[in-house]
Amino acid sequence: MLSNAAHGCHVDLPDPTSVLPFIGLYTVVPLKPKELYGLQCLTPLLPGLSIVSGRYFVPASPGTQPNAPNVARIFDIMSLTATSTWPPETLGRIPFSSFHLEFEEQYYWRLPIKYEVVLSDLMASVMDLDPDYMEVELTQVIYSLLTLSKFKARHGLVDRLE
Repeated sequence: MLSNAAHGCHVDLPDPTSVLPFIGLYTVVPLKPKELYGLQCLTPLLPGLSIVSGRYFVPASPGTQPNAPNVARIFDIMSLTATSTWPPETLGRIPFSSFHLEFEEQYYWRLPIKYEVVLSDLMASVMDLDPDYMEVELTQVIYSLLTLSKFKARHGLVDRLE
C-alpha cells in the first residue's frame, strides 16, 4: 500500500488516529499462553494507570479501574533515571498468560529500540506456531502481506482494481 502511494497510485490508507497514542510502546505477546498459565513477572516499579486522551496517554484519575477501556500501565525505562526515589517502592505483578484474570489489564513498555527490530524478532518467533491466538495470527498475516508486497515489487506486479 505504501509502495503504491509512493509511486503515485491512489490508495485508501486507514485513519491512524486511534493508534497514535500507542506509537513507541511495546507489549508482551505470550506465544504459548497455556504453557505460561500461572507464571508472573514481579516488578519493583508498577507505574500508575494512564488513559488515552486524544493522541496521548495521560495519568488516569483516581478510582479508574485497571481494566477499563483505553487504560494501561506504561513502563517508561527512560524515566527511571530521572526518578528521585531509588529503588522504587511500588511492587507489582505482570501475568504472562491470557488465561490469567489480571491479564485483562494492559501493560506497555516505552523502550529505546526501533519497532522494526521488535517486529522482525516477533515474526521470526511465530512463523512455526499454530495461529490459535490473535497476536500470532496477526503477526503471520503481516509477514505474509510484507512477503507478497516484496514479491510483487520484485516482479513488477501492481494491484489493479477491477
